[in-house]
Amino acid sequence: MRTIHVILTTHWDREWVQTVEQYRFRLVGLIDRTIALLAAEPALCFVLDGQTIVLEDYLAVRPERRGELEALGRAGRLVSGPWYVLADQFLEGDEATVRNLLLGRALAADFGGAMAEGYNPDSFGSIASMPMILRGFGIGCANLGRGVRAHGDSHLFRWAAPDGSEVIALDLGYGNGLELAYPDIWSDLDRQQPDPDHALTWAKRFLATEAARFPGGLYASAGVDHMEPRPGMTAVFERLTADTGLRWEASTPARFLADRPEDDAMLPLLVGEQRGEPGWPMDLQGTLSTDGWLKRRNREAELLLTRILEPLAALRRATTGSDERHVLHRAWRLVVAGHAHDSICACSTDAVMAEVHARLRAAGELAVIASERWLRDLGRGQQIMVFNGLPGRGVEALDLLVRVPGRLSGVMSGKLSAWQDGRPVATAEIVAECQMDLETHYAVDADLLRLSCKRPAVQRPDDQVWTLLRLRGSVDFAARAGTVALDLRPGTTPAQVTADARTLDNGLVRWELGTDGQQTLSDLVHGRSWSGIGTFEDQADAGDTYDFRAVDGDAPHCSQNEAVVTSRLVEHGAFHATVEVTTTWSIPTRLNGTTRSTDAVPLILINRYTIHARVPRIDVVTAFDNRADHHRLRIAFRSTSRPALTTGGHFTALPRPWSESTDLYPCRPVLDWIHRDDGLALLVPGLYDLEPRMDDGSGGTLLLTILRSVDTIGPAAGCNYPVEHARALGQQESRYALAPAPTAAAAAQAAQTHAAPLLASAGTGERTLIQAHHPSLICSALKRAEDDRGLVVRWWNATGTAVSLPLDLPGACRARLDETPVGPLDGGVLVIGPHAVATVIIPDG
Repeated sequence: MRTIHVILTTHWDREWVQTVEQYRFRLVGLIDRTIALLAAEPALCFVLDGQTIVLEDYLAVRPERRGELEALGRAGRLVSGPWYVLADQFLEGDEATVRNLLLGRALAADFGGAMAEGYNPDSFGSIASMPMILRGFGIGCANLGRGVRAHGDSHLFRWAAPDGSEVIALDLGYGNGLELAYPDIWSDLDRQQPDPDHALTWAKRFLATEAARFPGGLYASAGVDHMEPRPGMTAVFERLTADTGLRWEASTPARFLADRPEDDAMLPLLVGEQRGEPGWPMDLQGTLSTDGWLKRRNREAELLLTRILEPLAALRRATTGSDERHVLHRAWRLVVAGHAHDSICACSTDAVMAEVHARLRAAGELAVIASERWLRDLGRGQQIMVFNGLPGRGVEALDLLVRVPGRLSGVMSGKLSAWQDGRPVATAEIVAECQMDLETHYAVDADLLRLSCKRPAVQRPDDQVWTLLRLRGSVDFAARAGTVALDLRPGTTPAQVTADARTLDNGLVRWELGTDGQQTLSDLVHGRSWSGIGTFEDQADAGDTYDFRAVDGDAPHCSQNEAVVTSRLVEHGAFHATVEVTTTWSIPTRLNGTTRSTDAVPLILINRYTIHARVPRIDVVTAFDNRADHHRLRIAFRSTSRPALTTGGHFTALPRPWSESTDLYPCRPVLDWIHRDDGLALLVPGLYDLEPRMDDGSGGTLLLTILRSVDTIGPAAGCNYPVEHARALGQQESRYALAPAPTAAAAAQAAQTHAAPLLASAGTGERTLIQAHHPSLICSALKRAEDDRGLVVRWWNATGTAVSLPLDLPGACRARLDETPVGPLDGGVLVIGPHAVATVIIPDG
């Protein structure tokens, strides 16, 4: 007898059109009534969505019911996880996705364990590497609700990542069996009760159309957003079983997926991203650039945790024995809590978005104060320790604040330089002096700049003063992750970069500004150059937070045709130089129905282009005051040809097609970098909205969105709301970089070097966490193991060929993503297959 697995569930948006506390009020009632229902009807079970954060939210109000939840979980009747939150996969970084699963699984341990399925029923598309990530946690199946490409008549399919990892996936998400529990969700829900007659009518239609699309048992999800289970479902199942001759029962996704033929090879195979068909990608892609501040701040927070806080905690553990995992867990909870799709996508009310921003700010504040204290605790002295959490970084630019105990100006008059290995590498400018007291002791370094009331009296002894320095230059970390030491010496050094108002040159790269604002970047090492980059396009956006929508007949405004461009050299130090380019422009004020207004507002874009000695890259900051509504502003990078494109993905490099004119939603998500096969790399942390547009003839233009302005959540929310945050009015800022890169792997290396922050403090000595590097391998994690048994390092292979990395580390072993050991290294060499990920655990001692 075939079984129809009915999934009694709710899809719980923790925050969306209501705030966390408003939804928590509803959640407490839902779980209270679910506990009562499961007690009254022993044949039922309930899937508490795919996330465990709802357990935390409930128990924060009802801690006395923890025992009941644990008992129901152990009995398999109340199922949650494996995620901490149901995130938007494209906007949550690669390591954040792993932390999401680690947090969810740890929280679910006391409640019977996490659901053994990659349950992603409402993510706005699915990343290419998700099968590999799930396999790394011992999960062999998935449930996808959006964006699945066509794959024949079966609801089940095989889904493979670029490295070949496969899971069995379901394309239904949730809600396809809603009428079993709710005959009509568009009426008074308080009076809705299951109706066996209505359920039978629906069941006959369901079986007639869907039975052939399941190779084994059938799947019917009787739940939707914020819906509660209804009493009486046991009687409904008994009626349906009796009248259809099939077994209808409350089930779980994992039990459904176990009820299938053993020969999975007969299922269709899909590989990579699931965002719809090439000509008809799924909607909701406007969320990639709605509330751009949020996306960039989230990426900055993720990088603070993975590149500074986690590796520094590992160094502190190895040096002092201190265990700081509680700080890391708190910081990751704050960040990942904001990755729920309606949160990080910014398709929520203004009140919700204010709370999401506040959590990110709190995570960043915690990461900064903890990391500065931890580094300062590693040593004292008037040398400078610069901490780098990225092995294989090589030479990288410095622009850091660092406090030094004592009054340096009383000892070293005039200019200061920082020296590494017998050569000057940075300037050290004294920017503040503050008296030492309790509050300055615990203040973060940046706050010392604002403590004018704390400036010491002239008679204050030198040893009761903090001196705050600004370091600017470049340091060579070689292959080391850890600290390097710099000596402070009096004096200056000759400029190592050349610059004027239209040119920057460090002997490795040269940047030039044309009269119309178009720029040229030259690779002086390999003799290549790229022109037509760095201008702006602006066009009407009649969409909402979910989707961009073009206006018929609206032609984009182009800065090189309309704007006035001026430039000036604003900084020229020994090791850096900055040119400020002002693009003065006017754009339509608003959208009137289906046309842009004839009146205009000024758009003044302040672009700062910076070059550093010994670093083959140009860093760019674009700042402006947006005063217009309903438009999309993008940076344009033109090419006379259409070279092959590769962009960063989650633990992988992904080829990207140039957009055909038939694409209604041509934007594609990126993660940190874009590589043109002619050798140009764009390094774009926190900028995820890209269109590779075909131009007339053989040319093409990469268009990178830096602002979307709309004013409603959108009808996809069911209940639409006006929103102020999505208008993006006021001060805006975007950061990116331009770099020569002969290969996609080189672009990935340049991107992680550009994006990973550094930290400095007074102290003596150099300390190493690990020294290892291969040009084709990208290190994504350097942290303590979750069980504190050693150091965890993770690399992924950015190429299509296997790579070997010598690691002569006694006791080191390979592990899954969830840090489960799988075997020793073979002869002290780590071999990573094409597009694959490898995790290594290096035990203490």
